[in-house]
Amino acid sequence: NLIIGALAGMVASAVVFPIDTAKTRIQAADGGTRLNTLQTIKKIIDEEGFLALYSGLVPVMIGAAPESAIQLSMYEFVLSTLKHAQHIDGVSSVPVHLQALAGSFAGIATIVATNPLEVLKIRAQTSRDKKSTMDHVRELGLSGLYTGYQATWLRDIPFATIYFPLYSSVKSCMNGVCTSSLASAMVAGLFSGMMASLVTTPADVIKTTVQSLPSKVGLAGDATGREKMDIRSAADLVLRSKGMSGFFSGVEARLGRMAPAMSISLCVFE
Repeated sequence: NLIIGALAGMVASAVVFPIDTAKTRIQAADGGTRLNTLQTIKKIIDEEGFLALYSGLVPVMIGAAPESAIQLSMYEFVLSTLKHAQHIDGVSSVPVHLQALAGSFAGIATIVATNPLEVLKIRAQTSRDKKSTMDHVRELGLSGLYTGYQATWLRDIPFATIYFPLYSSVKSCMNGVCTSSLASAMVAGLFSGMMASLVTTPADVIKTTVQSLPSKVGLAGDATGREKMDIRSAADLVLRSKGMSGFFSGVEARLGRMAPAMSISLCVFE
């Protein structure tokens, strides 16, 4: 499970990475910038070159392996423990609330790999100084790599809690329609990824704000120190600068990234 989960995460991350770069740029932009995903990608290519779409790919490829491995393996482990305790056979027979519980444990466990990955990725995607991954690591230090871990949990725990039970339910329904189990897994992964991503987009915007602002001047014009930027202050900042719609900045890019990424991950894993 660990090895196959790691492979699944790396493949999925590499395929959708340019969309993720666009999402991060959109969410980190000030309130006056109103570009969609395709416009953002075109702007990056025109101003910085095609390879800029892959800024931060190295930490993602390094981090995606343990992140996906931990998430999928933890979910399988907790689910199998709950099935054994409840004397249940088959995933489809597990109650939704137990699948959600297993998903929440998976979301909690991934913080070890996810937060450093997210911080380094966001730094690389929003920075114009062409620093290497190791330059960012030395600059941040261990504590800096876990900047905004609470905001990462705010996004990842609800995402996994929603995603895994929904995936299982949709796949069970699709098995009665599709003759191919791979097709069922792909459709279930896409739909579940879209729904879970949509619901958790506000948390993703807050997380991006917390983890990107320590490296630049705050949108309100004051220098924002790392120790001052927490979930509440990030939410206030998004609300002041972009309004309520700001909490769904880059939502189409997030859906375009997470839905196929989760679908690819689960298909490779299965």
